[in-house]
Amino acid sequence: MSLTVQEILIRMIKNIPLFEWISDEEALQLAQKFKLSYYPKGSLIIREGSIPKKIYILKNGRLEARKAHWLSNIKLGEIKPWEIFWEMSFFKNQPAVASVVSSEDSDVWEIDRDAFKSFLDAYPNVKEKALEVMKKREEINKKIISFSPDKNNFENLEEIDIVI
Repeated sequence: MSLTVQEILIRMIKNIPLFEWISDEEALQLAQKFKLSYYPKGSLIIREGSIPKKIYILKNGRLEARKAHWLSNIKLGEIKPWEIFWEMSFFKNQPAVASVVSSEDSDVWEIDRDAFKSFLDAYPNVKEKALEVMKKREEINKKIISFSPDKNNFENLEEIDIVI
């Protein structure tokens, strides 16, 4: 059974935890606002400290989140296909806390601020729910940040999902 382009776009959006609950119509409207960009291996996609202008979804390839530390970069983690990234900074309009670099040739779906804002304005229920999800993710991130191995505060750590 082959899928239509519309069905693929709907699945793409609903595969993202932030949007898994939206209707097919809403998912299709959102998906149609994304543009596909190609980044060869070694490309800088997001620079640490920059202000967000887009939200990204990795379609294929592999990306690394890196943090500048003295004269080197520390790898914080990998972004895998169909993961959304930079949405926390985007929603809060805060500088990126890390850079994102392609560790292999990658295709990335991107939506700019104006297109995403117009979607949220057209679907206020999506905006409200997305902000609820973001608040929960922020609470999780605060727990991760407050974790310190030197304090041996390992309680409840296994319940925390790390969000990049």
